[in-house]
Amino acid sequence: MPSGVDLHEMQRELSDRAILHCIWIRNEGGVLPAHEGWALLYERYPKEPRFLFMAAYQELTQGVSGTWTPASLLAKVVRLRKHGSPELEEQIDDLLTVAWSDVFEGAMPRARRREIATLAAALDLSADRRPPEEDEVFEAYTRLSHFGRSVLKEFHDLTIGDAPIGVRKQPSTIPVPGRTATTGRRPKKSYAPHKGYLPGEVVVHPTFGVGVVQAVARGRVEILFEDAPRRLICG
Repeated sequence: MPSGVDLHEMQRELSDRAILHCIWIRNEGGVLPAHEGWALLYERYPKEPRFLFMAAYQELTQGVSGTWTPASLLAKVVRLRKHGSPELEEQIDDLLTVAWSDVFEGAMPRARRREIATLAAALDLSADRRPPEEDEVFEAYTRLSHFGRSVLKEFHDLTIGDAPIGVRKQPSTIPVPGRTATTGRRPKKSYAPHKGYLPGEVVVHPTFGVGVVQAVARGRVEILFEDAPRRLICG
């Protein structure tokens, strides 16, 4: 990612379909890791608990460093249970099976262990429960992989034509120079081969639709569109 790019702002400019595309290609463009993509979708659509679940699942399986902790995983599970989502109970059980060794085994500070114990109690979990066997973990992981693909395909099909998933929750915004006062977003720039571009700019192409500039070099601009990243001529 080029220096000086506001990655957080770039992510917020992505359409729902572009976020799903980043998840699908496993962040090959370097714009949005899968767990952050699901978390961003949950932020936009907090009434869809599957987005929160998939964020928790991807954090666990991607080995996210720095932010992931056993307590953060359990906190998401507690939040999912508060959603009152009985259709996710099987997936939650599988998630806890896959995460068991990371959550309850190994040395950790006493304060961290107390935090985990409190969250586990809220979930009626006991660290003294028989640890899952290796084949149980494998079977749970396989089911979760199938579930994740089915969720991704469902919302991929729902957003064909760059349709939004639904009515997004609108965050409160404070006017910032360079953004439009009415939308809180930066104005879009129409694509033309003679124009120059900067990383992070939002571009509208007559064929490919809306995209976000990722990089510019030697008369070429790389733009992440809803369907795929593309390298185009620029001034």
